Amino acid sequence: LFGERPSLGGAPNGPVTGGAVRMIAHSAIQPSALNPRKRGFDPESLQTLAQSIEAHGGLMQNLVVRPIDPDASETGPFEIVAGERRWRAYALLIANGAVPDTVELPCAVRTLSDDDAMELMLVENMERQDLSPMEEGRAFLELWNRRRQAFGARKAGDVVKHLAARLNRSDRFIQKRIRLARDLVPEAQAALEEGKILLAHAEVLATAPKDTQRAQTGLLTVLPLEAQPTARAIGQSIANDLPDLSLAVFKRKDYDAAVFEFDGKDFAVDIPFFARLQDKAIEAKRAAYKAALSGDEIEFLEEGDVFKQSLYENGQTGSGVFIEVQDKGAWRVARFIEKLER
Repeated sequence: LFGERPSLGGAPNGPVTGGAVRMIAHSAIQPSALNPRKRGFDPESLQTLAQSIEAHGGLMQNLVVRPIDPDASETGPFEIVAGERRWRAYALLIANGAVPDTVELPCAVRTLSDDDAMELMLVENMERQDLSPMEEGRAFLELWNRRRQAFGARKAGDVVKHLAARLNRSDRFIQKRIRLARDLVPEAQAALEEGKILLAHAEVLATAPKDTQRAQTGLLTVLPLEAQPTARAIGQSIANDLPDLSLAVFKRKDYDAAVFEFDGKDFAVDIPFFARLQDKAIEAKRAAYKAALSGDEIEFLEEGDVFKQSLYENGQTGSGVFIEVQDKGAWRVARFIEKLER
């Protein structure tokens, strides 16, 4: 069919990946459900790859496969760990009659766990920049969940560091991708995948309250990308409505609910929980002051009340304490105050 060129099923002309290579029938190989790439392969690019394989008389690089049944490593069937595009390009050549359906492909056969197979798939896809941010996030989250189920939450954290090192990415990159898959509402995930919002928008929204995510996604998607507010403006808008955890009277570790991260600060997403902790801590301070002052004057203003400075005189001899709770949990204490006589 191709004159003196080598058979299209011949050994690879380029580098071999992952151990000794065997020739395996195309029909004995199938894609893996673990592949993080979930989008369809572009037909035009597959056609181009098929033409390249035809022009070069075969593959430049072998596939990496694993036996579906570890006890059938000789006979198969096998699933693809690396090289699904090449396998699909061969399917086009078979359909076009360029090669027989009995064609064999060069494959490195490896016995791999699901986790190891997923990791290799991630490496190959990310090196080729074949994955969207959402696909990366779902794959990272899947590995993280598998590790947590097998070894507990403490060991699951090791996955972030391991993936960061293996993929030459930062820990924060891995964590942000996981948040996209775990915390971003479906409406925002779909908008990101459809190109209706930017990645920067999605990353900001991922740590916001769910209702806020939906509302902001709705506002963004009615606008063209060039008319949408910046991710920073969205983040500032969300932060303005949430309590700043740096203002907590209680110990920070006591707040173990969702957090919105923005501009280097953490904001409490669970506002009622924050308020309960804050009220309890301020009441404890009030009681401590009252006990220490032996019943001297203490004034406690609720949120929304105003501290009328003109009614008080700051001095060094007074024994009163003024505790003010401000908007979104902010608070202050004024000590040594005496009420002026009017």
